Amino acid sequence: MQKYYTHNGTAQSGPFSLEELKSKIITKETPIWYEGLSEWKKAGEIEELNDLFKISGPPPFGETKSMPPPIQKTNEQTQQKNPINATPPKGNNSLPIILIGVVVVVIIIVAMVMANLKKSGAAGNEAINNQTYQEKVMTVEEIEQADPARFLDASGTYRENLWGDAMKVEGTITNKATVANYKDVVVEVIFYSETDTELDRKQYTIFEYFPAHSTTAFKLKLNRPQACKKLGWNAIIATPY
Repeated sequence: MQKYYTHNGTAQSGPFSLEELKSKIITKETPIWYEGLSEWKKAGEIEELNDLFKISGPPPFGETKSMPPPIQKTNEQTQQKNPINATPPKGNNSLPIILIGVVVVVIIIVAMVMANLKKSGAAGNEAINNQTYQEKVMTVEEIEQADPARFLDASGTYRENLWGDAMKVEGTITNKATVANYKDVVVEVIFYSETDTELDRKQYTIFEYFPAHSTTAFKLKLNRPQACKKLGWNAIIATPY
């Protein structure tokens, strides 16, 4: 099952399943990452998350179903059921009043629902406009410092040690930022079985400086789960300096 991570600019959250993600407050601009992505993406760019931003509305107001015309009774049928000297039945004069009251209540409810939807839509547009304005006034450095994982790329190789109880990682971390410098990069290592089943996740901090447009090597010696045969890792957070 796919697991998703979210990021608010300073810290990440997760992992979440798709159902759990639906209960989170996210926008199309929220950074999302899952296993298989080389870098963080905006939620609006991930196809399977599009349903999280669809807003359903009420049915069109004022539509009525057509009804067949009333059956016209012949004079003979009318005369048989209502003789001239017969006393006409008493009608229920309160029924039209009840129907009118029901229609008025329905109209009021529909108007309130439409007003609330309009208000919610306006609030959502205002939040989007504020976020867009914020991005415009931020400098390139501020944008890069707000989301370090977006600009850090971790790669490398790994092998078992002589006794087979640990894994040795020789990796590199590339800072692709234009001007932002980072330090103390946190690398999340994922342990997999021979059949690519995820066994565990652990985080390790690389206490080094990572200037903009640079690649820095690192080494890790990891105690692995018994069934672990493969590794994967990503740089998930760092400290700007």
